[in-house]
Amino acid sequence: MSREEFNDIELDAIKEVINIGAGNAATAISGLINKKVNMTVPKINILSFDEIFGDLDAEKVVISIGTRILGEIHGSILFILEKNKIDEFSSFYIQIEEKNKVILNIEMFKNMVEIISQYFIKSISKFTGLEVVSSNQEVVQDTLGAILSTTFIELSQFEDKVVDLEIRFLVSEEYEKIIGHLYYIPTTDSLDRILKSLKVR
Repeated sequence: MSREEFNDIELDAIKEVINIGAGNAATAISGLINKKVNMTVPKINILSFDEIFGDLDAEKVVISIGTRILGEIHGSILFILEKNKIDEFSSFYIQIEEKNKVILNIEMFKNMVEIISQYFIKSISKFTGLEVVSSNQEVVQDTLGAILSTTFIELSQFEDKVVDLEIRFLVSEEYEKIIGHLYYIPTTDSLDRILKSLKVR
């Protein structure tokens, strides 16, 4: 199902809910790192399976943090960041020794993504009235295509669509803006249930 099968009201409703979650996550991260954080979701796309592998750079090596969604809706959330952006993302936290850099950077990335995912889930639950919980996170380094394919297979019964959210981070004025992507891969009927609960379908 392509983006054209969703109207602007439906897309705006999803974007608004996610942006509220992003704002709350930014506030939480700001308190954690003692720096002003601005986080926005300027773009939302709903892509079919074929569009995902046709439009994206499926061979790009990325770091993915995956969270399984459980409760009254199901699916997986994948937060994707290019491998070469991990150092920038994690430098928000603390200066670390070079020998421990890779391990600590991944852990810091995981901690920040956990905050982001939890606030997104809370926002969805609050505005839909649906009970939504998350499972433990999984860190994977692989090509984007391999990560998405594995997630589709693990979900077994998934919709032929993925919600692609572009997330932009700006931390203080001393860092460059970092762009990551959050993919919500819903199981059958989960996205439709969210839209109906938001009263836009």
